[in-house]
Amino acid sequence: MKYPQYIYVDAAIGSVANRNNVVDVTSFKSLQDKEAYKTYFRFREDYLKHFKLNKSVAQFKGKGYADFLPIDIDSDNLEEAYSRARELIEYLFAKFEFDAKHLFFSGSKGFHIFLPSSAFGYFEPSENLGMVFRNIAKDILGEIPFDEKIYDMNRLLRVSNSINSKSGLFKIPLSFEEFAQGLDHILELAKLSQENKHPSLDDYVINPGLKDLYLKYKLNGKPKELKSDKILSVFKEGVNQGDRDNSGISIAGYLVAKKLPGEWIRGILHHWNQSNTPPLTEEQINKCVNSALRYKSDSFNPERDVLPVWTLSNEYKSYLQNGSINTGFRLIDERLRGIMPGEVLTIEGFTGNFKSVFLQYVLRNYVHSTKEPVLFFEMEMSRFNVYQRSAQIANKYNFKDFTTYAGSDSQTDREIVSEGIKHDHEKLYLCDKSGLTLDEIRNIVIETQINIGRKIKVIGVDYIQLMDGPGKSKVEMVDLIAKNLKNLAKELGLVVFSVSQVTGLESRYDKIKLGMVRDSKTIEHASDYV
Repeated sequence: MKYPQYIYVDAAIGSVANRNNVVDVTSFKSLQDKEAYKTYFRFREDYLKHFKLNKSVAQFKGKGYADFLPIDIDSDNLEEAYSRARELIEYLFAKFEFDAKHLFFSGSKGFHIFLPSSAFGYFEPSENLGMVFRNIAKDILGEIPFDEKIYDMNRLLRVSNSINSKSGLFKIPLSFEEFAQGLDHILELAKLSQENKHPSLDDYVINPGLKDLYLKYKLNGKPKELKSDKILSVFKEGVNQGDRDNSGISIAGYLVAKKLPGEWIRGILHHWNQSNTPPLTEEQINKCVNSALRYKSDSFNPERDVLPVWTLSNEYKSYLQNGSINTGFRLIDERLRGIMPGEVLTIEGFTGNFKSVFLQYVLRNYVHSTKEPVLFFEMEMSRFNVYQRSAQIANKYNFKDFTTYAGSDSQTDREIVSEGIKHDHEKLYLCDKSGLTLDEIRNIVIETQINIGRKIKVIGVDYIQLMDGPGKSKVEMVDLIAKNLKNLAKELGLVVFSVSQVTGLESRYDKIKLGMVRDSKTIEHASDYV
């Protein structure tokens, strides 16, 4: 808990009239068959003392802290409230590249959207934090109507999964997928309490745009100049004519990976398109969306999915223009004659067999010869192991030379190492996060493309058994990953080099055969080359 000294809240069970019941928030429990409310602001012991002295929390003027900034959108017309909430979610993504994940149906007339404190860089406790919240909400929502009274720091907020006695419905947490299915589905869910599917409020990285808003109103001054990443600037500022189509397709692909429906993606692209010079036409926006949805549609479309072979002429020309990929090892390349986008090559070997080194050489060879970017997902070794290998490859160092230069007190010596890598394979990008899922890899590829402004054609994955995903057993999980890795290659037009462990060897000198792959019966079948 952030700021653990702020532990006191006012609560009410059965009715808001039953408030003035100050409790330790860590011990607060609501009853699902009753109305339940509590302040979303937390307070220190001076709040409890004020209550004991005055028999009421009214007129308390001390500091408070909140784990989130709530936005309350309601209307007598629930369809209108849903539409406004959806518009806000689209705007948050288009303006701030922020995924609104803490969504709630209020149980009656509208929706609550919580913006976590962690996304703002964490709020500081203050007696004026409610006023800061109100100003941030006004800035974000613009002309979208919302309830401003909620920012009174003593305001009670209905507790999640408590019932609304008037409507007979529960206030329920909603995943984005549940919200996107529409109002009828939400009302059906609200007949019962629901499992909380939201991530922890502390699981957010700082969002530069939201942090800037907080600092603006906290200091009551002008916001600092944003040092935003490429994707945020693309959403915020738009792009010039030559970059519109590629950026539109990349953004649409990113949103598809977030599992947004096509209708929502079009809405977000329309927000983004307003900043473009000149803007895309409606036909071009539809093309971006349809291109991104091509491999992700959950429904069968006969016009898209079944077509005469002879009509593929233009698509095939584009396919050829992407070019085949070589490993840079002559004997292998003579056998393979190029690996095309959508294909997977799996490198198998036992522990200590230099699989990772070989993969890094392949990726380096491609970057070195083409100057095109590559994304390397290294889930086994640390980034420092990769840096060491890169230095030894680029500078022809042995280990002693590397440690001498890289560990030198001289800035010049250390720069010799890094400049050698930069000259040899500058566009080799590394992600060393372990236990990635395929959805996470897809998102990272798409976001990196937008960040660097270039199409990524090649990725390396070391190694497949270290990935995470669904499955009742390790074998089932790895089999599903292998199948879907091939689907990902086709979806994003990638050449995928993946590494896999083998098992069943008594000696490191035994010959490796097909069928020896660890934890999977599918990796070899799902690969184009092994």
